Amino acid sequence: MTLLLITAIGFSRIYLGVHYVSDVWSGYLVGAMWLIVAVSLSEWLRQKVKGDRSISPVAGARPISFVLAFVAIGFYAGYAINYHPSPASVKPISAVVVPKSTDIFTNEQIKYTETLIGDKQEPINFIFLARDDGELAATMAQAGWTLTDKANISSFISAVKALILRKPHPSAPISPSFWNAKIQNMSFAKVAGPSWLSNAHHLKIWRTHFLLKSGNKIYFLPTARHV
Repeated sequence: MTLLLITAIGFSRIYLGVHYVSDVWSGYLVGAMWLIVAVSLSEWLRQKVKGDRSISPVAGARPISFVLAFVAIGFYAGYAINYHPSPASVKPISAVVVPKSTDIFTNEQIKYTETLIGDKQEPINFIFLARDDGELAATMAQAGWTLTDKANISSFISAVKALILRKPHPSAPISPSFWNAKIQNMSFAKVAGPSWLSNAHHLKIWRTHFLLKSGNKIYFLPTARHV
């Protein structure tokens, strides 16, 4: 059960797009290192309490182990205290004006959403034009669509609570999808039945950095899905 939980946490960080695979793998390695240290110390203390002399360590093994552990912990602590990297300068993505909204699809790959490993998934079928996110959200609200919450712990707890109490919760967060290695910027839901969990249509919308000459931003979404 513990291994399943650890694996699920690591997978969720990748699935939500908040960490790279290398980040999660590094976390597993560091965790495994401290697990080895903890288990070794625990076994040594248990053997010492029992006074079991049937297994005698190699001469000098104990002081060498202490020295190695001390050096490793000292190096780790010193590195953590003294490592102060300067924040990386991230250049803002400047808006690009295009003559037509379809000009944003510069290659075949970005005409589709993608799976977690980058394979093609759903084709992009709809393009929206709006001045900003607020205008798009207001227009969708007029059409009966509800803006869903961002996927986080708080929204997940609210959705579970509504499910247990059998209360309507159309703004419940939905699972993320990927396009060009990014999750959707906005999601909308429309409940078409008695249950918001099983009778809802979902829209996942991505915001691009492309503009038309009119000043409208270009948004798009893949095939609308019913959940």
